[in-house]
Amino acid sequence: MLQVATERKRSSCNWAEIKSRRVARTRNSSAASLFDPSLIALLAAGHGLATVAFCFGVDPSLVLARVATLGLMTPHSRPMRRPGGKNPWTSEQIQRLILLWPTNLYATCIAEKIGRTPASVRYKAKWLGLASRDRTALVRVVQPSVPPPRPRPPRQEWTIPDGHVVGYRYLRAQHTAGIAQDVGRSFNSVSSRACHIGLPGRHSLGDLLKMDHTPSDPVLEKFAKDDWTYRQCNLNPENWFWAPRLGSRTAPATKNSKMYRDRLGSGDNSTDTDIEFDED
Repeated sequence: MLQVATERKRSSCNWAEIKSRRVARTRNSSAASLFDPSLIALLAAGHGLATVAFCFGVDPSLVLARVATLGLMTPHSRPMRRPGGKNPWTSEQIQRLILLWPTNLYATCIAEKIGRTPASVRYKAKWLGLASRDRTALVRVVQPSVPPPRPRPPRQEWTIPDGHVVGYRYLRAQHTAGIAQDVGRSFNSVSSRACHIGLPGRHSLGDLLKMDHTPSDPVLEKFAKDDWTYRQCNLNPENWFWAPRLGSRTAPATKNSKMYRDRLGSGDNSTDTDIEFDED
């Protein structure tokens, strides 16, 4: 009885192997049948065994086996001419051309898919001996419509009072992210504005910074001793900036301007301290 069960198990395994071999044979034959018209065309164009094997990316023995199955004339065995030019065709590109040519796609569409020029595609198809196609039956690949880009929101300009609010909270240890959230700006925008209006760095005050702000918060001791104020630039009244009360009278934005550099180049040293400023 044990012997019968063992024989049944062996027979079931054999049937499974036979079935898998049939499926593999069917797949191979269907794949080969796709290239049969191209194989016939290559042989009719006079290409040899090495060229045919290169175009299909297979071993020459497989080509000979398929030629014998189809009853075709055996190709000559002369070596394939070495591909020339700066950008020779690869075996993969030729295989894709052979598969795409019967689909009646325009040569420009095929060229885009395989990375060649339309003229190169037409010449290679003629060299391979592929059948000519009816021009009226050619189609183009419809590219998926790309939605238009979303319009960028209008740029939100900084005003003079905005600079005062940022500096007031900045000197009272509110974190830049908290300031950005309260004034409705991005973190990068607030950081850039703080640098633009002359606010000092706070890299060493990480533990003292807080997200929330209350009007009763005192100015940090680091800045209170210098009595930082919000003032108007003495050279460009449109620029307002933060600086110590006894500090510079010229805004950092003005110092980065061409006008300021030209004045320094001309020997004018009255750009910062000689012009009086009315703080009222």
